[in-house]
Amino acid sequence: MQAPVGSYADLEISVGGCTSVNGVTLTLVAPATPTIVAKGINPVNCITDGSIDFTFTNVPDGTYAVTYDGGSFTNVVVSGNKATVSAPGDAYANLKITVGGCTSVNGIDITLTAPATPTLSAAGTNPPDCITAGIIGFTFTGVPD
Repeated sequence: MQAPVGSYADLEISVGGCTSVNGVTLTLVAPATPTIVAKGINPVNCITDGSIDFTFTNVPDGTYAVTYDGGSFTNVVVSGNKATVSAPGDAYANLKITVGGCTSVNGIDITLTAPATPTLSAAGTNPPDCITAGIIGFTFTGVPD
């Protein structure tokens, strides 16, 4: 029999005119809704990942998936209400976790920003004669002075 969350007092059963002697009292309690807090650590360069540090409440130690709009982090190991995942620079909107059929309601948005990938262009000027050197002019973007 399905029953909503709540307290039920003096439960009895009657069969053939006979009723159980002792009434049973019980309370159905819903699991606590998990919550999620996230802090992003940006990648240190354009070829490595950054990370996202998670802090949870109502999430027992174990392995879970943390979902976001358009994807998920799988095999996230939660220990002591904390977990860290490696992630490339990108926007991660509506981060959530589901535990025992209950999904966190406070979707979190995190953006990891990687440093710009440097670019290089070059233009050559041929030497005017066989003794003089030619010239190569370089233009860079994403390269600090």
